[in-house]
Amino acid sequence: MPQQDSQLPLRQQQDLKLFKIFNYYRVILSAVLLFTYSNEVSKVFIGLEYPLLFIVTTLAYASINLILALVLLNGQALHPQQIAVNILIDILALSLITYANGGVGSGFGILIILSIAAGSILIRGRYAIVFAAVSSIAMLAIEIYRASIDASSPNYFQAGVLGMVFFATSLFVKRISLRIDASENLATQRATD
Repeated sequence: MPQQDSQLPLRQQQDLKLFKIFNYYRVILSAVLLFTYSNEVSKVFIGLEYPLLFIVTTLAYASINLILALVLLNGQALHPQQIAVNILIDILALSLITYANGGVGSGFGILIILSIAAGSILIRGRYAIVFAAVSSIAMLAIEIYRASIDASSPNYFQAGVLGMVFFATSLFVKRISLRIDASENLATQRATD
């Protein structure tokens, strides 16, 4: 039996609302990627290197996001592990999309920053660093793999800078989230007193 929003504690209600908003962003992002790919003019720069990988990954990503949107509309509360899995799915899908578009140099890796920020807000604790680490390893792995199959020069430096941005985002958002939690706890304690 699904829990309704009003039956959840305030913190979980807020997290559920934030995750719903984040999932709407994911649905819109996957729809924009699919629409852009279907446009003939955009095929010049979207899915350029591996169009089949791009379209399959984007369709799978869109399907997962739509299914999750239906689950969230039902008011089903998600556990932190389920949220973590969804963030990791985001990182995997966006990494594959980045690879399909020519690697880190394509600029698609920047889309992962919002997933890391959302994960840092929604899941307090060490997961924030895990998301940044997995994303950084994925970007470096993309460039290492591209260098092994192609003689073109890999973008190691750009992948490293992107990895630093991932960690900076994760730590910054985690710190702000902890301060907001502390402020809310203090306000609740004072209201109770």
